[in-house]
Amino acid sequence: MTRLNILVVAVFMLASNITFLVFGQNDHALMELVGHMPIIATAVILLLLGYGQKIKLKNPTLRSQSVKTAPAE
Repeated sequence: MTRLNILVVAVFMLASNITFLVFGQNDHALMELVGHMPIIATAVILLLLGYGQKIKLKNPTLRSQSVKTAPAE
């Protein structure tokens, strides 16, 4: 349901911006977009994490502890 709700919110925000652009009010469209930036950022976070599982990020610079080194002769 999270992604469906975010889709509905995105459609309403897109419709308001298109309305301003159609009537030639580019300044109002830009102001509308900037004003909705926190909502857009929240929507992106909910789209990525909305299904309840966490994204696991790995640090590629760290070596795995399971790598064994050859004994010195």
